Amino acid sequence: ESEIPFAGFADLLRPVIDHVGSLPGPQRAALVGTLALGPATPAGRFTVCVATLGLLSAAAEKQPLLVVVDDAHWLDPSSALAIRFTARRLQAEGIALLIAVRSADADRRDDAGIAELEITGLAFQPAAILMSRHSAGRLTDAQVRRLFSLTEGNPLALTEMPRLLHGLPAPAALEPLPVGARIEQAFQRRVEGLPGPTRSALVVVAA
Repeated sequence: ESEIPFAGFADLLRPVIDHVGSLPGPQRAALVGTLALGPATPAGRFTVCVATLGLLSAAAEKQPLLVVVDDAHWLDPSSALAIRFTARRLQAEGIALLIAVRSADADRRDDAGIAELEITGLAFQPAAILMSRHSAGRLTDAQVRRLFSLTEGNPLALTEMPRLLHGLPAPAALEPLPVGARIEQAFQRRVEGLPGPTRSALVVVAA
């Protein structure tokens, strides 16, 4: 639904839409029209963005509010604009806004003014615990250490690969790791965004 304007925005605001009545008339009309909950209005994007901040602030008056946006790089542009607008203007409303993106898939130029925390790979001990949970403890110590070394603690790889390695010896230094569907799709999206000559070069290297 990333091609549908305000699709992600509608999902995000659904739990607090009951507070829309507390907004000033123009903002209320703009938000209701944008979410297809009432007559469409010719309101501009700025009015919708201000209404978003107002709606979340109204919801936070009763209790603190945590707003979580995962995989924000897949949002439709209209939703992304409204969410970033809100993130830059939060002050003392009692709202925490957490936006997660994959660095390789996101346009970071739009994140100016928003505090960032880059998440790197897990340390060995929590990585080992994660692998144990996703392999039911069936990996050998050698497999755990080799897998940690090859993935650099990447949590997605550590949840996908233990199931694929069950019953196999520890992968050698230059041996390709088995790849699950989710990891394959993530890399496929990156490859599809590369220029044609670059993709051809990757095919040659792989062959």
